[in-house]
This record gives sequence, structure tokens and C-alpha cells, in this order.
Amino acid sequence: MCFCLVSCVLILESYELYNILGTLVKKIQLISNNNKTNVSTKNLNHGIYFYKIILNNNIIASDKLVIIK
Repeated sequence: MCFCLVSCVLILESYELYNILGTLVKKIQLISNNNKTNVSTKNLNHGIYFYKIILNNNIIASDKLVIIK
């Protein structure tokens, strides 16, 4: 019996962040090999934002992000 461990790199085309008015405020090209990515909110004002994670021109995740400072 033979077992092979295959590691792959998940390439996320982009992470897009929109403000409450629907204006794109941040777009980041992403590459992740462990399904975790940090996105800084340091230069963003407090408020409600919406994000999309896009892979192969398809939205694979989207949700609301609330920033409280």
C-alpha cells in the first residue's frame, strides 16, 4: 500500500472590499497556501464594509465586515 501526500497552493484571484455605499475601497491580489490571509484594516475608517473573495471569476465568498476603532 502506498500513500502520497499532495500539497497544493490555493490561488485566490482577489479580495475586494466595498464601503456601505458600494464603492470599491480596497482590492488585493491573493495567494495563500494555508487557506488563511491577513488583510489590514489600519487605513480604513470605522464602519460597515462588504467583501468578496473571487476565484476564477466567480464569487466564492462574500459577507459583511464591521470595523470598530
